[in-house]
Amino acid sequence: MTNYIQEYKTILYASKKACYVRIIDDGERIEIDDLFVNEEFQNKGIGTYTLLKIIKENKQKLICLYVFIKNVGAVRLYKRLGIKVKSIIKETRYLMEYK
Repeated sequence: MTNYIQEYKTILYASKKACYVRIIDDGERIEIDDLFVNEEFQNKGIGTYTLLKIIKENKQKLICLYVFIKNVGAVRLYKRLGIKVKSIIKETRYLMEYK
């Protein structure tokens, strides 16, 4: 059995767990499988910081993620950073990409 919890990176803010992210890297493509900012730390730039770091560290790779269409805050953040809607999945999620 695979322990996926070890694949998560934690972002600390004031020594507290503020955010976590799981990234799947197949060598040519990065998938942001999970990105979560704890409610207490939202709207402090932590999500932006995390995404910009991922983009900077993976300039030569396609970066993609899935996001629920109803998660308007996340969609707005991704679009602001240049991550574009590639397609709609089952009318509930976007597949978004950054090149």
